[in-house]
Amino acid sequence: MASAQLVYRLAALDGSAAAATSLGTSYDPLYLEKAAISGTCPSPAQAIKWYKKAISLGRKLAEIRLRDLTAHLENAEDADNSQATRTPSN
Repeated sequence: MASAQLVYRLAALDGSAAAATSLGTSYDPLYLEKAAISGTCPSPAQAIKWYKKAISLGRKLAEIRLRDLTAHLENAEDADNSQATRTPSN
């Protein structure tokens, strides 16, 4: 995966919207889980960074992936917050 990320990174920095989207996808925990890819560490921050780059280059698919990832992260945060505010019952 690291070698693919390097190739995508170089192409994305050279202006490839498709490569920027693919690079974002390679860090996206939603995609990695769905594709059952192991051996790589998901990084939502990196996924968001590269999806935003792809969007700036005109890639509509990156908009969809960014929206899905952002919603997932917000839902996870809401779930964490609701569990933290629960009080144990006796």
